[in-house]
Amino acid sequence: MIKLLTLTLTTKGERLMFTAIAIICMIGDTDQCEAVSNSQIFITEEACLQDKPNADVFANSVGGFVLDYACYNWGVRT
Repeated sequence: MIKLLTLTLTTKGERLMFTAIAIICMIGDTDQCEAVSNSQIFITEEACLQDKPNADVFANSVGGFVLDYACYNWGVRT
């Protein structure tokens, strides 16, 4: 399941936008993996990295694990 990003900007300033992206693989079958995002936009990389436990919870709920987690900097200011 891959979720598409929907950007809704409501503030203006000098903050950047980050998106959390996780590679989630099924336990017992590391050939079955997907890149997923929760569609949330973070204004700091730190806030994005602090969201990793939510990726772990989601992965566990579908019988998988987080193989890798990254915060993508869009280079776009809000």
